[in-house]
Amino acid sequence: NLAIRLPKGPQTNQRAELAAILITLEKNQKDNLEIRSDSRTSIEGITKHLETWEDKDWLGVKNQQEWKKIAYLLRIRDGTTGFKWIKAHNGEEGNEKADEMANEGAQKNEETDIDYEVPKNFQTNGARLQKLTQADAYGLTKREKERTPGGNSRFTEMHIEDAKDEIERVTGKRPTKETIWKGLKDPISNKINDFIWKLIHNRVSCGEYFKNMTGWEEKQFCPCGEKETPQHLLLFCGKAEIKEVWNEVELIWTQITKEKWNNPTMGIIRGIGAI
Repeated sequence: NLAIRLPKGPQTNQRAELAAILITLEKNQKDNLEIRSDSRTSIEGITKHLETWEDKDWLGVKNQQEWKKIAYLLRIRDGTTGFKWIKAHNGEEGNEKADEMANEGAQKNEETDIDYEVPKNFQTNGARLQKLTQADAYGLTKREKERTPGGNSRFTEMHIEDAKDEIERVTGKRPTKETIWKGLKDPISNKINDFIWKLIHNRVSCGEYFKNMTGWEEKQFCPCGEKETPQHLLLFCGKAEIKEVWNEVELIWTQITKEKWNNPTMGIIRGIGAI
């Protein structure tokens, strides 16, 4: 029995459940095991979804490093492995003890070092094309863009950090990068989603974008005379229309929530889905 604090990353119940399974598999490679858990996500993830997630290159799957290591450990085991879901807080001694130790581990200051490395010959690279839907293919393409220049570029990282800082300033809680990206979904429309994605990746077609286009050079300037940037267009242009838009947004805000209105910044706009 172990009481551990998870290494750097989200300290969530789901991640803790997976870490417990991972450590159990690692320490009992040759033994026959029946792993019991009150987490349906963990049990069904392993018994029903693991292969599908792998075929789709783990698209949209949280806690990927835990899942990948579990898949590897299951493949190299000598002993048999069974999984059983049990109802939480039903008085089962092992389950109650596990909850106690999880709470104990969460109170620790020192993190436990967990080995997430998977040997290269057990790593899967990319997705199986025949297993993908059109939506999967779109999601993988979009994810790949986030990993490449304009994805994890210095602009992208700078904008994500700024969004984290601004959201923490107005809410008191610092979001993760994952939270900011996942926030760009329903109820945010696809059109707004795409625009915010471009803001984060510095891909809005304005200003410098037109600088070297023959015959279009003047388009880099706002009608007010200033060079266009997203910041200028959304926040700083002196044109009355900009102020009117934000005044209207503030009015709607005060009508639907009691939360304090904060004047918009680029960090808040880019990270709006995480607020």
